[in-house]
This record gives sequence, structure tokens and C-alpha cells, in this order.
Amino acid sequence: DFPAQRGRPHFLRPSKFDSMAEGKAKQARQEAASGRVAKDLLEADPPDAVTLGALSQLDVRKLGLASVPSSLGLCRRLVKLDLGDNPLLKVPDLVAELPCLG
Repeated sequence: DFPAQRGRPHFLRPSKFDSMAEGKAKQARQEAASGRVAKDLLEADPPDAVTLGALSQLDVRKLGLASVPSSLGLCRRLVKLDLGDNPLLKVPDLVAELPCLG
């Protein structure tokens, strides 16, 4: 028990299962990103390499991207990438270098 929780009834104290559920929810958020959240992750300065490196799915369709940020190269676990309906002039070579896309 932590000192701040000693006076609380046991059913109000966080359990190890709460921590596990919280961890799984965080992991799920990190495995997929779409829309404005995905765009913000890619355009962050500096980029969040840990979060980007954990993503397996990235959906940035219809967001007005004229180019793909170089931070996409940090997304080494991507198995799904949707760049559709953006005014891209070209798809950068770094997309072909992502090892899990195929």
C-alpha cells in the first residue's frame, strides 16, 4: 500500500488489473493513429520517436498533405499506411524502406 491509499477502502484502491488495462489501452493508442492525431504525430518537432516507432497502422488520408514528413521513417513497425486522397506530388523513397510494409 502507498501511504496516500491506506485510509481508502480496498475497493477504491487501484489494482494491478487497473494498471494492466491502462497499459493495454495506451498500447492500443500507440499501435494505430489516424486523422489529425496521426498528422500531428508526424509533424511534431521534435518527433516522438517512441510513439512513431510503436505504430503498426497510420491513416493520414484526406488531410491535405502535399508531402510526407521525414518522420514517417521512424514508423518502422507499420504494416498499414493510408496516404490516399492527399495532393502528394510523389511518395518518398523512405516509404519503400519501411521494413514491415509489403
